[in-house]
Amino acid sequence: MSSSSNSRVLSKCISYLNDEKQTPQNLIEELKRDMPAAELGSLLADAFWYFGIELQPTEVSQKKRLLSLISECISIGLVNNELLKERLEPELLEETGVIVSHKTFLKKIVRVNTKESYTQQKFNLLREESEGYAKLTVELNQGSGLNERTVDHIVQNIQSLIGYFDLDPNRVLDLVLEAFEHDPFNLQFLKILDLFKRSNLCQLLGFKFQFYQESEQKNPKSLYTVAAVLIKNKFLSLNEIYPHLKPEDADAKTQHDKEIEDAQSAAKRVGVISLASKEDKEKEKEKDRKDKKEQEVSIKTEDQSEVNNNDSKIEPDDVQMSNNNVKKEEGDDDKNLHQMDKDKDKVHDVQHQDINKELK
Repeated sequence: MSSSSNSRVLSKCISYLNDEKQTPQNLIEELKRDMPAAELGSLLADAFWYFGIELQPTEVSQKKRLLSLISECISIGLVNNELLKERLEPELLEETGVIVSHKTFLKKIVRVNTKESYTQQKFNLLREESEGYAKLTVELNQGSGLNERTVDHIVQNIQSLIGYFDLDPNRVLDLVLEAFEHDPFNLQFLKILDLFKRSNLCQLLGFKFQFYQESEQKNPKSLYTVAAVLIKNKFLSLNEIYPHLKPEDADAKTQHDKEIEDAQSAAKRVGVISLASKEDKEKEKEKDRKDKKEQEVSIKTEDQSEVNNNDSKIEPDDVQMSNNNVKKEEGDDDKNLHQMDKDKDKVHDVQHQDINKELK
């Protein structure tokens, strides 16, 4: 786009504005013969901007002819609204009908410029800015390298990383707390935490507690240690972190009362002595003897059946000998049971004597 073309368009437009007999259509046809339509649209937009600034409010007729020319160019598609919004003043755009209100248009321009120029894009996810978060992780996990001599330099590096890589400060705070959990007795982390708001620190720490509680995972001991260190060094108070802890007060009281009740019940059962009557004890012993004898007979019957199935040709002498052995074993079992009953009676007699002495 040459300067001669621009000058030629301006001169023809000036002639049009001063000659009331010339129509917008005639001017456009004349200009189309001199240059391509694509180049002509941009040159006309510049010309419209120039006349919109130079024309005085008293030059009413020239202003009307200018608006008529602009409207004709828009209607035939020689210039489009987007191009005019880029070049013309808001007041002239409102007069030509391109926009509804120049005040509203100006407000939109201010908001767009503010968003483009002053709004900072913050990266919250590690994968969105992997390099920045990787360097931040290296700075935070230096072990003994984080000490009184190096902490100021590390703090400056962290600030530089947040600004250069547009890292989300809350995400950075979360990573600082995680590094602090791995080395909870390194108090140099407190100087790093001074970079952040105390209210954000309390909310983020409470969110960590709630995350483990809702997922039914056991809170790591290091998290409690970090919370205790922060409370001790006045970074937050117990009243601030207490609402984020579980169980609730009512649930804790109910659980405590249940534990007390269980402990008292267990204590009452200690040292309890059975005072059942002698007749009841005799019945229990008789029942035990019968149950044991029935069990033994059942076992022997099963063994005998197995022997008969395996060898059906047992000699009569063997059967007789087997029966004798069974009777002998039964006699021995009766003697053993009788002896056990005597022993139990002696034990119960001794217990009753002791109880009678205590009662007296």
